[in-house]
Amino acid sequence: MNVALVYPEVYDLARFKEKRKEFPPFGVLYLGAVMERAHHQVKVFKISPGSEALDLTGFDAVAFSIPSSATYGVVKKSRLTSRYSGNPLLMIGGVHVNFYPEKSLDDLAVDVAGVGESEETILELLDLGKSREYGSIRGVSYRSNNGIAKTEPRVLTKDIDTLPLPARHLFAQNDLINSGLPL
Repeated sequence: MNVALVYPEVYDLARFKEKRKEFPPFGVLYLGAVMERAHHQVKVFKISPGSEALDLTGFDAVAFSIPSSATYGVVKKSRLTSRYSGNPLLMIGGVHVNFYPEKSLDDLAVDVAGVGESEETILELLDLGKSREYGSIRGVSYRSNNGIAKTEPRVLTKDIDTLPLPARHLFAQNDLINSGLPL
């Protein structure tokens, strides 16, 4: 599948009047690495206030990362103002979604929310293709005929060495240089 990963630029909110990047989006880069290892094509998109709308046409699936409540508005605006083609699988995940999966599903009008670690979850969602039958996947919330449904939590990964290294090549070169990560 052709997958878009969308993440917000995160600013250090503890510093008044300074816009300093906290860190690169490691969660997104791990997800990208896991999906590439499973032979999916992945592209990462950065959004920030004032540059939320994206052209996401041509993607089979789009995943939005919400790493904190402070970035919720910019991600919501991106989801609602971006362009899509066909009927892509729309997913959300991240720390904010872990605390507020139902509200996030409603506000962002997406198909499914990943709750907890999502490396295995996202692969299972992509394997389902367009069936949109989420009941067998652990660690998700989704809309059903009876409202919002929740599956059992996914067991945490005990050995992170089973994960591939973050897909740093998906990160924009300029952002990589500014992040302090090795090239």
